[in-house]
Amino acid sequence: GSALLLVTRDFGIVANYTDRVYVFHAGEIVEEAPTTELFKRPAHPSSVALLLAQRRIRDEAFRLRGFPIDGRQLPNGCFLNSRCPFAAESANCFSEHPELRALYRSHRSRCHRAEAVLSAVEKRLRKPPVVRSGAGDVAADFSLVENVPTKSENAPRERRSRAREVEVSGDTAEAPLLDVRNLSKRFRVHGSDKVVHACEDVSFTLVRGETLGLIGESGSGKTTLGRCVLRLVEPTSGQIVFD
Repeated sequence: GSALLLVTRDFGIVANYTDRVYVFHAGEIVEEAPTTELFKRPAHPSSVALLLAQRRIRDEAFRLRGFPIDGRQLPNGCFLNSRCPFAAESANCFSEHPELRALYRSHRSRCHRAEAVLSAVEKRLRKPPVVRSGAGDVAADFSLVENVPTKSENAPRERRSRAREVEVSGDTAEAPLLDVRNLSKRFRVHGSDKVVHACEDVSFTLVRGETLGLIGESGSGKTTLGRCVLRLVEPTSGQIVFD
């Protein structure tokens, strides 16, 4: 009946030990999906970039430009718009902050152009990119999961995924082990009136027997969220319910 929350930048750990993944960027959840689903069909540019970095694959179609944003000066629209190769004025990427919306029953993405990201990933999966090596140009293995679990190995994960779908759909009255609701944490910069938005309006649940992976680039807010959940620091707002 125990549950585990893993905070990491290593997608290898996430692939092998978790049932579900939340991808973090700029203090907020940008994608949520069952682990196998996220590795097969990432639907946010930040997720794709992290997966490619794990596999050491360079692909200009998915490369994030520049550096992570300053948490003291969040941009209008999507927080990734200045770095994202998919950002477009016509999709409101620079004017409207995207909601974390459902793509499938258990897969959500905070991206105006999630469908375009999915389509691009599918095309790259069908046509592997060419990677330069010492032996010349070779076609890279674009599988985002290096070791796909066998059916027997994946059975416990599938049972937990079905249990989560029941819990999310409300078909059972059993409460989650951990319920985080609209959690935000902001830090005031010493000697300044500026505020760092480390975590912003984060909500998730963790059910018994489940392992949840929280992943994102450096400075995305993963550690701060973990420290808030453990009550090592007090959140600015929100609610944490532990059964």
